[in-house]
Amino acid sequence: MHGIDDYIYARRIDWPVVIADMRDAGLTYLDMTDLLGIPWATFAQYRRHGSEPRHSVGQAILLLHRRTCGIQLSERRLLESDIVDNPIATELRFN
Repeated sequence: MHGIDDYIYARRIDWPVVIADMRDAGLTYLDMTDLLGIPWATFAQYRRHGSEPRHSVGQAILLLHRRTCGIQLSERRLLESDIVDNPIATELRFN
C-alpha cells in the first residue's frame, strides 16, 4: 500500500492571476517582459490563455511575483494552484 508521499504531483499555476497580481502591484506588461527576458507574444499567451511556460520561465515569473507582491501573496497563489491529475506522475513511485 502506498501513501501520498509515494507519488509525485504537479501543480498547475493560474498564470493570468499571477500576472494580474504583478500588474496590480505596479509593474506594466512591458516591465514584466523586459525583466523576464521573454518576447511579448509568448508573455501574452501566459497572460491571456494561461498557457504553461517552460520550467525556467515559470520559476522566473514566480520569483518576480514574490519580489513584486510579497511572500504572503506568492505562497497563497501556490496553495491555490491545482494539483494536476497525471497518470504518468502517479506511476513514478519512490521506494
